[in-house]
This record gives sequence, C-alpha cells and structure tokens, in this order.
Amino acid sequence: MILAATFSYTDTSKNDVFTESTAPANALNVSQMQGAFGQVHGEVTFDASYPTGGYALSPAKFGLGTVSVVLFDSPLGYVVDYNSSTDKIQVYVMPAAAAAGPLVEETATTDLHTVTAHFVAFGMV
Repeated sequence: MILAATFSYTDTSKNDVFTESTAPANALNVSQMQGAFGQVHGEVTFDASYPTGGYALSPAKFGLGTVSVVLFDSPLGYVVDYNSSTDKIQVYVMPAAAAAGPLVEETATTDLHTVTAHFVAFGMV
C-alpha cells in the first residue's frame, strides 16, 4: 500500500514550509541536524480511505535513512502512532462505549481527509 496521506514539512531554521513536491533536494535533512542524526518537523493530512493496518511508510518519506521515532500530536478524537516494527502510521480511536476497553485502530476505509497531525521524526540521515 502506498501512503496516500499528504505530508508537508517545516524547516525551523528558516521558518519555511514546503510540501514533498516543492521541497529542495536537501530540504528534509536541514532541520537541526546533529552529526548524522536529524529531526524533521511537519504535518500529515490523511486521505479518504484509511488502509487496513495503517499507512505504509518508508524513512525516505521523512527525508531520513532510518527512523528512530516519530512523535505525533493527537488530533481531536484520534491518537496517531508510528509502528516501527511494521513501518506504518496507525490511527486509533476510543471505542464506542467507554467500558469497551483501550483504544482501537480506526476501521479500514474510514474517511480521515479532514484529520491533520503534526509530527517530529528523529533518525539517521
């Protein structure tokens, strides 16, 4: 499954915001690099059909060679998580009844096109 969500990135050193299609060749690697370890800030807007198991993702999507951790804010009603064992972004919701238990993964094909999550990704460049 190809990630159908839309990413945009923030270069905090220059206060620039750009999308994948407008990013300079090295733009995803410039945010506060320390040696070969870097961090990338941005946001992801999901699409109209959540894929079963989450959005497949490669480290290159963040401009990194490897991803150590990705931290997301929690858009209203959702919890967004990067699953490093599957390289997928997963979206979780509260079950319908509070007594039903812990968060559950969003149902496949759910329309999330109005959901945007900010992130910071850390990894090796």
